[in-house]
Amino acid sequence: TTITIVSKGVPVMFEEPEIQIGKESEPFVNGKEIHPEAGASFVVPAVSQIGIKHIHTMVVYGKNGVIENELDLKNATTYNATFPITPDFPKGVVSFTVEATDLLDRVTTQSYYAYITNTAVVKSAVPEIVFDDSTVGEDGSIINNPEWPVTGYLIGANIKEIALVPETEFARVEARGNLIRLIPGKAIGSSEPVQVIVTTDKDKIIESKPLIFRYDNVFPTLTIDNYSDSQALDGNPGFVTISGKVVCSTGVGGVSYRVLGAQAEMKDGLIGAVKNIPNPETFKPVAVTEDGTFRFNVDTVSFGAGMSVVEVVAYSAGGNEVSKGVAVSTVPPLSEDVGKAAKPPVIAWLDGYDVYAVGLYQGEMDRNFEALSRNDMQEGTNPVTATVTPLDGGKEVTGKYNAVKNPTLTANFALVDGQTYYSGMPVVLPYGVSKTP
Repeated sequence: TTITIVSKGVPVMFEEPEIQIGKESEPFVNGKEIHPEAGASFVVPAVSQIGIKHIHTMVVYGKNGVIENELDLKNATTYNATFPITPDFPKGVVSFTVEATDLLDRVTTQSYYAYITNTAVVKSAVPEIVFDDSTVGEDGSIINNPEWPVTGYLIGANIKEIALVPETEFARVEARGNLIRLIPGKAIGSSEPVQVIVTTDKDKIIESKPLIFRYDNVFPTLTIDNYSDSQALDGNPGFVTISGKVVCSTGVGGVSYRVLGAQAEMKDGLIGAVKNIPNPETFKPVAVTEDGTFRFNVDTVSFGAGMSVVEVVAYSAGGNEVSKGVAVSTVPPLSEDVGKAAKPPVIAWLDGYDVYAVGLYQGEMDRNFEALSRNDMQEGTNPVTATVTPLDGGKEVTGKYNAVKNPTLTANFALVDGQTYYSGMPVVLPYGVSKTP
């Protein structure tokens, strides 16, 4: 009796799969999330002692989605089954199956699953009400516009019920799915802080940040007690006091101020070069009494030699603004010890809410201040001039400046793909599209 033993080796074996991105690789574990725009590939190495003659791969996704590929090999002992994860690859939970057949027709099958990031869906581990476009201020303020209501959305949950709390005559809220619209009311002025309150389909309560609705077409009236349209206040004592009153039929929202300045470099007691100080980005709030009066002191010690404008801004309850600039001089008088005549006047231009011409001169002039209202200008560039004349017989000096009034054109999204625009609305686009075809 003859017994023949033939070794056929083991069937095809699969080594540990990897995620490859360029020349880098990392281990794969089932359930791993893969971003479709990362340039990644899912790679399953197959190894055979006698050779692989056929590879069958299958990707299953969604309810009925299937992608299959067949590949014949010529007795390969190794083969990397590769699944490129491109931007148009199926999204969500996807299963990968690799089936390898060796030369003895033995079939080895291995399956894996991964989550392919759906980049069209905003994810949030914590439910949140989002109002993040330019129609809502960082402080939650909303300027009501009946033609263009503010919109937002809920992420991380589903809306079952929605309400504004407390109720307000300034707006009402409605939801379409998880999209939120704040419909302006007809109330004038400014609302108390309110919140959008959502009850989710799992009965969880979600609150938005506080919102304040503002709406009116009335501008406040601002008066400054010690205002002059041609002469600056004397700031050399070290401070100036500014007082005034603001009234508005729809309510006063507040008063604030900032200081614009042109500093003079003093050399041998005379004015030398003059340079502007960068405008402050923020305004300082001022306390306003119930009848609209206000009063505050401005420390001028830090101004240095030069001319400044204290720009006071008043707000209506609905957010409408008016401004007025008060000039302050800290130009030192000409000392007898200098032994020279004052240099000719210098005109500097300060550009804030309005445009201000200030004259720097160590003597008296017919005027050392002029305000040019931007409201009176045309949109675009406006050439303006200002003239000052010394009262001691010196020559008049004229300064020129190009004042710019920005266009008042506003733009709003109305429709997206024929649908009424909502912030956060889903928009269907092919993956990988970077520009309009």
